[in-house]
Amino acid sequence: MKHFLKKCLLTFLVTGMSVNIGVSNLSAQDDVTAMYEPAAQIAVPQGYYAADVADWESRISSLESQLKKKQDKPDPQKGFTRVIDGRVYFDSYNINQKGSSTGTGNLSSRQDYNGIRDLRIGVKGEGFGILDYKIDLCFIEATGNGNNGVNLKDVWLGIKNVPLLEYVRIGHYRIEEGVSVLTGGTNTTFLEFDGRDFATGRRLGISSRHLWAKDQIRFFAGFFYNNNIATPGRYQLRDNQGSITNLRLTFLSNVSRKDGKIDGKRFRLFGGNYSYFDANKTAPSTYATSSFSQRFATVDQLTLASYTIPTNGYHKFGLEFASQNGPFSVQSEAYVNQYNSVTINGKTKDRTIFGSYVTVRYFLTGDYRKFSADNAAWGGVDLKHNLDLKKVGDHNFAEWLGGLEIAAKWGYAETSQLFNPDTPASFAGSVNDFTLGLNWYWSPQARWLFDYIHVVPSQIRAGQSRDHSDTDIFAASFRYNF
Repeated sequence: MKHFLKKCLLTFLVTGMSVNIGVSNLSAQDDVTAMYEPAAQIAVPQGYYAADVADWESRISSLESQLKKKQDKPDPQKGFTRVIDGRVYFDSYNINQKGSSTGTGNLSSRQDYNGIRDLRIGVKGEGFGILDYKIDLCFIEATGNGNNGVNLKDVWLGIKNVPLLEYVRIGHYRIEEGVSVLTGGTNTTFLEFDGRDFATGRRLGISSRHLWAKDQIRFFAGFFYNNNIATPGRYQLRDNQGSITNLRLTFLSNVSRKDGKIDGKRFRLFGGNYSYFDANKTAPSTYATSSFSQRFATVDQLTLASYTIPTNGYHKFGLEFASQNGPFSVQSEAYVNQYNSVTINGKTKDRTIFGSYVTVRYFLTGDYRKFSADNAAWGGVDLKHNLDLKKVGDHNFAEWLGGLEIAAKWGYAETSQLFNPDTPASFAGSVNDFTLGLNWYWSPQARWLFDYIHVVPSQIRAGQSRDHSDTDIFAASFRYNF
């Protein structure tokens, strides 16, 4: 019995030591791994597995559907992609002239307007990984006096990665005369472009574009026919229609980036542009007429005066500046146009016109305008929230207002050198315009514009001093693009 008790005691001590050693070893290991013991099998109802299978089948079906949609889309590496886009603008404005003068450029002949300003549809896309294209067809374009037309706007093909030339574009598109005219109509601050006086618009031509220093330096060079594709001259492609040489250089500093690309939330733009218009290519000694319209403020349909002058060619110089820091931005341009050998009342000499504008903008809702480094022009608006209405009881409330932007602009143009005030039919002088605007964005594609425009045309007439005929314009517009 005594030996039996000793054996039990020895067994107890040895067992205790092994337990202590095991606990000590566990402290140096992962608790979960060391302490894990297989759990007992729990009986699960058969219906549980059936629900799992149904869920898996639903997910697999959804993935197959998504994969099929991707497979059905054109591969830009193998063919062309197609994106349909378009726009519709409804404009309304009221014109109130304070003066009583009459004449060619007097605003009393301009009527109030209500109607569809622009109705356009187009297609754009890419192809084979190296091409892009755009075709824009305008069905309605108001002119301010009830005239509508159907014509082509942008019609071009671009080729990427061209040796030495980098990116080449061929077709009908805008001459690069500054940041304002290159900003698409869907992204303007006011009803129209900020610096629209004497802008050339679209022409048929070929150009190349270069980007350096991580897209901060951009150079554009283009050669165009001095002929719009929408005019009858497109059927008469003769050498004597004239040509345009167009250059533009821009530099971006203090830029912000998103995913390595310039997003435009913060930047400064400095640039310059130059164009030479050969009015008559085959006979430079023979004068050809050059027609242009002097518009004011930001209403494209309203023309202050239209001029046709004889010249064998003219130069256009421009400087541009833009800066943005989040919701605040400023933009300005100055231009000088020099017309060679203009004859007025038997006197032949070079004539010059010039002008400038400054625009200031601020988003009350903290949003900002995007900026395209590829085009060196403004893009769409980056909204924090779209307009969002909620119904509470019998009433609707706005949970989010969308985007609210206020803006102001001053513009100036001087044309006195082009005309002789002693000629009874002449109309010339300077024009100042002031604009206050409010933009209400429902979404990046839909917005309301409200503009108040004050115009001060200072006119020179035969036998008179300067004649001031101030004009007030109240304008509203709803614009939607897709």
